[in-house]
Amino acid sequence: MTLLQAWIYEYFPQFQPSRRTGWSEGMPCASRWAPASRPRTDVASLLAYRRSLDHMTADAICWTPFGPFPHQVVPVTMFTGIIHCRHITEPYMPDRVMRQFGYVQTVPYDVFVPREVYRGVDSARYRCVHDPMWRLWDSWPDHVMRPGDRASRRARYRTEASPQYLPWFQRLTHPRARCSKYIRYHFKFIFSGSH
Repeated sequence: MTLLQAWIYEYFPQFQPSRRTGWSEGMPCASRWAPASRPRTDVASLLAYRRSLDHMTADAICWTPFGPFPHQVVPVTMFTGIIHCRHITEPYMPDRVMRQFGYVQTVPYDVFVPREVYRGVDSARYRCVHDPMWRLWDSWPDHVMRPGDRASRRARYRTEASPQYLPWFQRLTHPRARCSKYIRYHFKFIFSGSH
């Protein structure tokens, strides 16, 4: 199972496979799912997935799958910086997903830009260098985003965003994605708090 599949199962309950027996709190979250050994990738199945996504509403999304205060249970989830594991370094920026922590989504900081990146034909040949920023992990408690940072506050409803967020988001995504009138209507509904 890929990390993307695990993320989809947590946030989109309608796509969840059955739960694996024997899973308990403290085990990796991704290991709780027992996906089909052969995922359905035929055209009819893919079109069905697309229809489900196109008609999805805000209520069909689990905005806080790890509870309303995951950062209180596991404080390191609010670390902001570069995570380093063996030969891999990747940015971790919780300000880009404030809603999953139960906060109002604000315009996030710019993405950390690596000093050097090389992506080969397979994942084994991927290399990304962020030095010296990855050393922040050694003192992660000094680099956590705290309530009030970035003008964040507890959200009144699951999809709440600051007034500046939606124009920022549309400016970045509009050139890349075109959506139908149906989707535009629901997009406005999701961020209006009318539900």
